[in-house]
Amino acid sequence: MNTQLNCPVCSYQNITGDTCPNCDADLRVIRMLQELPLVPKPSVWPLRITLLLLIIGIGFGVVTSWIFFPPQFNTVVISAPTPVHQTINPHYPSPNLSPKRREALISPPSLLGKGAGGLGLTLASTTYTVQPGDNLSAIAQKLCGTETTWEVMLKANPQLQGKENYLKVGEALKIPHCQEGIK
Repeated sequence: MNTQLNCPVCSYQNITGDTCPNCDADLRVIRMLQELPLVPKPSVWPLRITLLLLIIGIGFGVVTSWIFFPPQFNTVVISAPTPVHQTINPHYPSPNLSPKRREALISPPSLLGKGAGGLGLTLASTTYTVQPGDNLSAIAQKLCGTETTWEVMLKANPQLQGKENYLKVGEALKIPHCQEGIK
C-alpha cells in the first residue's frame, strides 16, 4: 500500500517510507492525501438543463411583455410650437444688420442732428420680437453693438424690471437709442 513518492523539498525520488532519507522531510501528510478516494466529477447536464430553462423563461417573459404591454417608443407628446412671426415693415430693416447700417436705414434725414457721441442720431424707437434662445445681453449686443450691456435694453423696456431673465418668445421689446454702443 506504500506508493513511491518524490520529496517536495529536495526532489529525492522513489521514497517508500514516511520520511525522506536525504533531507528528513516528513511525508506522512502527502501520503495521507494521496490515499484519499477520488471525488467523482459532477455531471454538467443538470447545469446545462438549468441554464436552458432560464433562457427559455427569460425569452417567454420578454415575448409576453411585448404582447401584453407593447413598447411605447417615442411617445412623448410635444405640443405644436407657436411660431414667432416678425412683421416685416419696409421702413424698418431687419435687426440682423450692422448697427450703423440699421440706423442709416431707419433714420429719416430730418431726425439727424448734433447729439452725443459725434454721430448725432436721435432715433424713434422701434420694436424687436424675442426669438427662442434670446436674452437681454444678446439682444442689446445684436442691436446696439458688442460693447453694449443689457441695462440699455432694460432702460428702454421698464416692464422687464424684475424679470430680466424671463423673456417670452414673441414678446415685443422696444429698441433703445443706442448711439453709445456704435463705434
